[in-house]
Amino acid sequence: KEEDFKKVEGIIKELKEQGYLVIFTFQYQEFERYSPTENQIADFRRIIDAGADIVSGSQSHWPMGVEFRGDGFINYGLGNLFYNMRDIPGLKQGIIAKHIFYNGKYINTIMITTMLEDLSQPRLTTPEEREELLNSVFAGSIR
Repeated sequence: KEEDFKKVEGIIKELKEQGYLVIFTFQYQEFERYSPTENQIADFRRIIDAGADIVSGSQSHWPMGVEFRGDGFINYGLGNLFYNMRDIPGLKQGIIAKHIFYNGKYINTIMITTMLEDLSQPRLTTPEEREELLNSVFAGSIR
């Protein structure tokens, strides 16, 4: 709702004025695709434009694209980490985002890629799986 966005934008602005780094996580609608929807893009950008340093979607059962916007980073969806419902490659893939900060500023994100086995056992991807996952995520990213 609009009133909720305005409230969140105000809180983000207050926190930034106080010198905080702001990481905002959305529990958004789930999609089985690598690219974000138009509504998702608009909503996530609205939060980054309010001053958040990082905006991340925790809802996605499928890893989704990323976007650099201003000085911020948007990860539209991390994918599954612990639970998979079906044996479909996109549903087995996941990302653990390791955000790097230095001297009070966000400087980088390392994307640790994972794959689920037996519907619930995460492991690091093989080099081939990592390449396939990242190629799919980057193809769904905003440039």
